[in-house]
Amino acid sequence: SPNGDGQNDLFKVNGDIDDLHCYIFNRWGEPVAHMDLPKQGWDGRANGLECSTGVYFYYLTAKDKNGKEITIK
Repeated sequence: SPNGDGQNDLFKVNGDIDDLHCYIFNRWGEPVAHMDLPKQGWDGRANGLECSTGVYFYYLTAKDKNGKEITIK
């Protein structure tokens, strides 16, 4: 809910992650954001404009500090 209230304004990954690739898609499967760094977050914008309220999907691949591969959809 990127509404500036300081709660959940960024979608981000927390944890001990070394390698991260996270893609966020709108309901039509069009990519709206991509994160490559564990400290990055998505602020609900695409191309500098606020995305409309709705359902968004993500596909995340990462490696933890022990090299274990993680995939979350």
